[in-house]
Amino acid sequence: CSSSQFGEMEMTIVVDRETLLHYGVTVVLLMVKVLVVSVASGAYKLAARVPTAPEDVRFMGGDRKNARFGIGVPGTERCYAALRNDFEQVYPFVIVSGLLVVLDDSTLLGQPIWVFFYAYAAARWAHTLCFLLALAPWRSVAFGTGLTIYVTFIIKLASILLSLITKS
Repeated sequence: CSSSQFGEMEMTIVVDRETLLHYGVTVVLLMVKVLVVSVASGAYKLAARVPTAPEDVRFMGGDRKNARFGIGVPGTERCYAALRNDFEQVYPFVIVSGLLVVLDDSTLLGQPIWVFFYAYAAARWAHTLCFLLALAPWRSVAFGTGLTIYVTFIIKLASILLSLITKS
């Protein structure tokens, strides 16, 4: 690749097949988690016969004027909060860890980086389950574990990028 701001910069990208495979499995595990929470939210609303949107009222046989649209339905508020948290944590992690895979950084703290992919996925699954089941303080422990891995990856990525920029 080249950059006019930093002069000519040439880089060959070599992706470790094993690391890429583990990254892919981790992404699937994380997206399945998000999908499960999304479906659970819909199941809560359907069980309570609460429409998601105004156009669903007629289908569900309710009164549009008095429809709650998922607000206040037990379980849905927690699902919504868990999904919002995924937008803040999971999706950025997938991007940052993907960049680490592409930049061929295969170790962290002397371990293969993919070990931390699975640790993050396990922490996020644990966080979501603890959140949905209202299990404090375990929810915070799981969140902190995932966040620590995520922040460590950001620092590592920033270090790699800084190194590449200063080499040009």
